[in-house]
Amino acid sequence: MKTKPLVSVVMITYGHEHFIREAMEGVLMQKCNFDVELILSNDCSPDRTNKIIEELLENHPNASWVKYFNHATNVGMMHNFHFALQQAKGTYIALCDGDDYWTDAAKLEKQVQFLSNNDSMAACFHNVSVISNEKSTLYFQDKQEGAVTAEEIVLNGGGVYPTASLLFRNEISLPDFTLQSKAGDSALAFSLLEKGHFYFMNDTMAAYRKHAGGVFSSIKNDQSKRLEDIKSNLNLLVNYRKIAVNTPKEYFTQAISKQLDQFSNHFGTSKLWELKRTTALTTKDIVLFLTKKIKDKFK
Repeated sequence: MKTKPLVSVVMITYGHEHFIREAMEGVLMQKCNFDVELILSNDCSPDRTNKIIEELLENHPNASWVKYFNHATNVGMMHNFHFALQQAKGTYIALCDGDDYWTDAAKLEKQVQFLSNNDSMAACFHNVSVISNEKSTLYFQDKQEGAVTAEEIVLNGGGVYPTASLLFRNEISLPDFTLQSKAGDSALAFSLLEKGHFYFMNDTMAAYRKHAGGVFSSIKNDQSKRLEDIKSNLNLLVNYRKIAVNTPKEYFTQAISKQLDQFSNHFGTSKLWELKRTTALTTKDIVLFLTKKIKDKFK
């Protein structure tokens, strides 16, 4: 590709031999009047993912869109995500993990047109089909099209959008502390909020797979992973609260309280001070949460 692409699609993959072809083809089928690059970063997959990618690159008519990186050793999901984002040269960045796929050939055209006409928006996202056990449902059942507030995004932990639906302006870099996080989507959302608003487009243009090998499926069914996930979320919220300028810090404090509520429900209130010793939590965070919990009990 000789000219600078307008859109960089960032796709990270690991162990996606059953899904990667469909993920790539969903990007390479895009019909648009601008240049696109696909940054594909394989985190040293132990299966046939690399072989399938190479076969597609040999035969697909749009293979020239692809910049393929295959790490010699496994670097981990967040390091791989950081690496892939840093390779993106486009004015806009779209995301699609290697186990999801796009279903609308005009997806990029629609989203780019929206952002180019709405300077106050840092990002836009859309509905997706959720594929689980060969059944399909909508990710958002009754969400109305429109702007999404910073409060809603932060209080929901940042994960308000399906990864494969997001398009954003390439104007940010993730802080180094996010390398320790397990939630790239949340880190990205909190960083983008410093640049502008989010907008939800009520159009279904991709599919999100729920499967046993997925990151969040494994967390849901494992208590130790759930604990590490909560710790990761808390550290992310505390650190973004420190650096937030355009997003009210109070939103992060409220989101921290929600995470502490989840923790106490699963592991007990008595473990909160132990949690503080292993995270970036402050004493004030614990006291505020406990005070609110006592007040709510006697309402």
